[in-house]
Amino acid sequence: MKELPELFDLRIKARALAYLFGAGAALAALTLMLPHDPEFRDAQIWVVLSVAALVGALLYVYADRVTEPHLQVALGIGTTLIGLANYYAGTLPLYALLYTWAGLYAFYFFSTSAALLQTAYIGVSYAVVLTVQDPASPAVRWLMGVGTPLVAGLLVSRMLGQLRAGQAESDERGRQLRESEARTRMVLDSAPDAFVTLDADGVIRGWNRAAEEMFGWTADEAIGQPMRTLITPEEFRDRHEQRRRALVEGDAAIADQVLAMDDEMDLMNREVQDVMVELMQEKPETTDYALNAIIIARNLERSGDHATNIAEDVIFWVRGSDVRHKFALADAD
Repeated sequence: MKELPELFDLRIKARALAYLFGAGAALAALTLMLPHDPEFRDAQIWVVLSVAALVGALLYVYADRVTEPHLQVALGIGTTLIGLANYYAGTLPLYALLYTWAGLYAFYFFSTSAALLQTAYIGVSYAVVLTVQDPASPAVRWLMGVGTPLVAGLLVSRMLGQLRAGQAESDERGRQLRESEARTRMVLDSAPDAFVTLDADGVIRGWNRAAEEMFGWTADEAIGQPMRTLITPEEFRDRHEQRRRALVEGDAAIADQVLAMDDEMDLMNREVQDVMVELMQEKPETTDYALNAIIIARNLERSGDHATNIAEDVIFWVRGSDVRHKFALADAD
């Protein structure tokens, strides 16, 4: 069975246990300061709560150095101190409630098996105290003192187990997503064509090596920049923004405008090719420049085709009308 992830680190566990020691010592001190039963052995209880305060302070100071066994031993010490406090308080079950603190801490921060061992020690500790004191209804006291943290702790343990299982599933999905993204990046980086991805606001989020070679910006320079200002010529920026809005907002009217611009993009691509071919014929030394311009124009025209496809999808989503072949048929006529 796959081990489930921990929800808390050791530092948090140590600080939480330190808080319990400190809070228990403070409450015990208040019980001694307030009017209380003469059966109490005040001096001995002061010693017990002083030790508890010291253990809590050590746990807090050395929280970054403790290990899981240290915490289990410390909790065992706490259970022992609770037993002594109960013994020195006489037959009154005043401090028996503190056993619940120890039990719940164990089930909250330890494994179920370790928590059950701590609960068993609680049972032994309280049984010894009750045997020595021989109060009224000792079995009932023991059952309530040990059964309460056991039942509540098992419920807490079950809930935390479900949280750990959910976190493990989430971590696994995250790992698979990261691996998928890594494979995608590897494929895109090795692709011969430029590949650019945008988010809903038109900001560049992906930029492969071919895009670096084509446009001249590295991925670090391009990612995070708006597509419309980095790449798109100024005269085409409004059209680019319209296409983006058509996709993001599902605006069929804007999608209609994008479809109408498709022929214009094709015409511009052909014009660039004609001009560059003529330039190479007249000035052969400009061949590299002209070829790059033709490649850029071709890729921009491809981007326009993709935008047209997106616009066609938007119209289909909004109106339920399939216009994917309408313009192709019109051109054929």
